[in-house]
Amino acid sequence: MGESRLKIIRDDLGGISQAKLADNTGIPLHKIKYAEIDNTKISREIAQQMEEKLGYNRLWVLTGEGPMKSGLKSTTEELKKDSPIFQTAETDNIKISEDLFLATRVLESGTAYATALHLNIRSFAKAVDAEERIANLETNQKEFEQRMQTEINNAVADLKNEMLTLKHEVNRLKATYENPDGSADCLTNTSGNE
Repeated sequence: MGESRLKIIRDDLGGISQAKLADNTGIPLHKIKYAEIDNTKISREIAQQMEEKLGYNRLWVLTGEGPMKSGLKSTTEELKKDSPIFQTAETDNIKISEDLFLATRVLESGTAYATALHLNIRSFAKAVDAEERIANLETNQKEFEQRMQTEINNAVADLKNEMLTLKHEVNRLKATYENPDGSADCLTNTSGNE
């Protein structure tokens, strides 16, 4: 597998520790530790930071191919010292980076808002659906109550008719029993009340 390129860089910088390398580049220490254990764990982010902050060739950091040093750092340092244009460009770059950061946050906020709005719309739709179901249930209940009242009224009317029919039959039988031959004096009232 060979020696880790990050270990070679640390040795080239005077044998600094992994923590010091993390401080100098802004790369989290755990990423440096993993990348130093296995060269395949070196990410483009790490390679870019090594080139920008320390001047090591990005391609070499990633693959081990090409020259170890890129010369980018020294050229950049010279430009920073001598050129107000570079300083303006660097300021503009920071401003653009901040604007991109803000735009990303706005986009994330917009996405979160859209998601929340979608959930609210779904909740509202469920509430409307529930209200419609309740209204339908209430309507169905009223219709059922009216139907049942009608059926009860019809049953009561039928019972009244049957009772009236039975009353007429009782009266007819009573009349027949009391006057089997048609006379009115066949039976005497034992109670004394007619």
